Order: sequence, then C-alpha cells, then structure tokens
Amino acid sequence: MVAVKDLVFPVNVHLGQHFTKPPSRYSEGALIKKLEELGIGRPSTYASIMEVLQDRKYVTAKSRVLHPEFRGRMVSAFLLHHFSEVADYSFTANMETELDNVSAGSTEWKGLLKDYWERFSKYCADASKLDGRKVERMLEEKFGPILFPDVDKDSRICPSCSEGTLRFNVSRYGEGYFIGCDRHPKCKYIARSFSQQEDETEPTEESPKSFTPRLLGVMPDSDQKVFLKQGPYGYYVQNGEDKKGLFPKRASLSEVKDRLYYSRRCN
Repeated sequence: MVAVKDLVFPVNVHLGQHFTKPPSRYSEGALIKKLEELGIGRPSTYASIMEVLQDRKYVTAKSRVLHPEFRGRMVSAFLLHHFSEVADYSFTANMETELDNVSAGSTEWKGLLKDYWERFSKYCADASKLDGRKVERMLEEKFGPILFPDVDKDSRICPSCSEGTLRFNVSRYGEGYFIGCDRHPKCKYIARSFSQQEDETEPTEESPKSFTPRLLGVMPDSDQKVFLKQGPYGYYVQNGEDKKGLFPKRASLSEVKDRLYYSRRCN
C-alpha cells in the first residue's frame, strides 16, 4: 500500500510517440453509409442527394473523394445558425419515419404538414428579417482561418487605400462572395473573389515571403514604374515604388484583368 510522500521507483518505462490524424474524407459510398446509419434518406434518394451536392458546387469529387467547397461550408453554417431544428440530423430521420407512417396509414398527412409548416414558416420569417451585414460577420467569424489564413484580425489593413479593413462580403447582385475593403464605394479593392476561386485553401507554390516583386513596365504618361507584388491576400499591381508617407495606387490582379477585358470589348 502506498502512502503520501512514499518514494516510488519505476520498474519499466515504455517510450512511444503517436500522432493523431483527422478523420478521412467521405467518398460517395462512405457518405451514403453514414446517411443510412443516421436514418436519413432512402435508397431511391441517395443518387439525387449526391447529384445536388456536386451540381450546386457544395462539394467537389477528386479521385472519388468528396472535398467541401467554401460555398457548401457557408450554406451549412447559415442553416445550422438560423434553421437549427431543420438542419439537425434527427429532424430528417424523424421526418422520414413520419412519412413512412403516412404511407402506412397510421398518421394523417394534413396534420403532419400543418405542424411542420407552422414551425418552418417561422424560421423563414425570421431569416427574411436578417441584416445581411450581420450574416457576413457571422460567416467571417466562423471561417476566419479559411478566409484570412495566417493573418491577425488587427492586421487586415487594405493594401490599396491603407485606411479600410478587409472584410468578407456577399455580392448584392448574386455574383458570389469576396474579400474586399469595407470603405466601398470609396475604395473598390477586392483581395479575393470566391466566385472565381471557390475554395483555394492550399498554399501556392510561391509564398508571399519568397515572391520577389516584378517590374511590369512604366506608365505611358509618366515615369512611374508598375510592379506586380504579392501580399497575404494574393497578387496585386502597384503604380509607383514604396516610399514613406506616400500611398501608391494598388489594384488586385483580378480587378486589373476585369478592366482589360471590358476595355477590349468596348474597343
């Protein structure tokens, strides 16, 4: 029997090292198996579920493995936040059971639909009153590591105007979502557009630390040099050199491409 302050000596010591690994991503077969375990869906609906997930670009199949796109992450977060009951696994499973009872004649379908609609319509009414900016801030808080990798919250200064802060925004015209300056429309800088690059979370071959600014040329109406640079939010073009007290004009590479495209069309 061991008492307090008794000396204890080890008999055997076993040294081991173990690294935890994240769960494997789902394949279509593994995801269907998980849906079966949760009681969600039926064999006749699994094919359409997989089709909708990929057609709406919620996931992308790479080598038979499903990878979530940012659009899918965003929709999932919104539903879990504002439609918590409907997005719960048990809700879908219980609804499947109730529909089976309707088919068997043990549940009256009008009462089932009335009960469901009264609850669901309240969620829809509440969601219709949401402030879009608050939704954007919720998504920004949720996906900060993806939207702003390796960047502190206090260092997201706009590289174009040096006054605004880069924030996550959803396009008001249904064109997608992007990271841009919060001083819009005074500053129209866009650091990253998710409508063109859905979920680029993998690092590029050239990191911001290793990329050397490149001289693209000289402005035709002045002697100012034009450089291609890379910041924490991607590539951008800068008119003029960096000098203390001066703020050279900058534009994201995607914004420059759009301007060239439209100028060529107009000409």
